[in-house]
Amino acid sequence: MPVTGADVVAENIKKFGGGFTRHASKVMKSATKLLYKEVTKNIGLTDHSQADLTRMGHPYARRHGPTGKGIHNPPWLIHKQSGRLMKSRYQGSNDAEVMGGKLMVSGWVGLNPDEAPHAPALIFGTWRMIPRDALRGSLADSGLQKNVRNLFTRDLRDMVINFRGAETHG
Repeated sequence: MPVTGADVVAENIKKFGGGFTRHASKVMKSATKLLYKEVTKNIGLTDHSQADLTRMGHPYARRHGPTGKGIHNPPWLIHKQSGRLMKSRYQGSNDAEVMGGKLMVSGWVGLNPDEAPHAPALIFGTWRMIPRDALRGSLADSGLQKNVRNLFTRDLRDMVINFRGAETHG
């Protein structure tokens, strides 16, 4: 059923009821969980203790250049020390809605600096330490992007295929 115009699509979604937007919200929650797992993986390295990092000459020091000594690839990985950063993780999402003819839905994962005061220093760096933005790094991971794209494509496509709307003529 060929439909042209975002306004027609938006109107059809509204007529379908909250089912489509509820389903889009559910899919976003699933995508946010995938990002949360990726962030957890990227801030939970246990291959080096603080003593090991000190013995290595502080590989994340700015004096070693913009990427430090490059002991990890990707460079945004963070070593788990006290566990406070891990405990500071949070996630959430907004309910989907149709605005201006577009379906809008969002989700996020973050680190709470009240729980882990050192989180901003890790993410943005300091005058002594290179930044290691595990949040954006996790989001940029091609494997995660593929999984999220597949999630949205598969789940929302199935929802649209099962939707039996009336053909519109302009």
